[in-house]
Amino acid sequence: MQMSDLCLIPTRPASGFTLLEILLVLLLLGLVSSLIVPRVGVIYDNLVLRGEREELLRAVQALPVDALTRRSDIVAGFVEATGAQLLSVPDGWDITFSENLVFKANGFCTGGAVRLTHSSERVWRYRLPAPYCEPELQEDES
Repeated sequence: MQMSDLCLIPTRPASGFTLLEILLVLLLLGLVSSLIVPRVGVIYDNLVLRGEREELLRAVQALPVDALTRRSDIVAGFVEATGAQLLSVPDGWDITFSENLVFKANGFCTGGAVRLTHSSERVWRYRLPAPYCEPELQEDES
């Protein structure tokens, strides 16, 4: 068999990717992940912060029910008690009732406001309108 006969043998077309194509895809994946990965930590921290804040609000909403089940008034405010004494507050959080807020033994409340402060210096203020004291966001001082 001569050399010229070998060149005439039909070959199948090349399948697969070239090294250059694979390197280009890896480079693009690296660039995209370098933009996304740093944000994942911030997103996670914000989700944890939001969950803790919602947990505190649920605890505030439960105070009228607590007063009803105890059959005695619960007083929250600067003079009588701080939020930390009334509620279990997660680390890094502070809860302050702006005025003497009374949760009556009948399950209603006198109305007032509450301020949630996180150690990251984020502050949320909620109005607690009488008679049910369901928190309404007043301002978010982020």
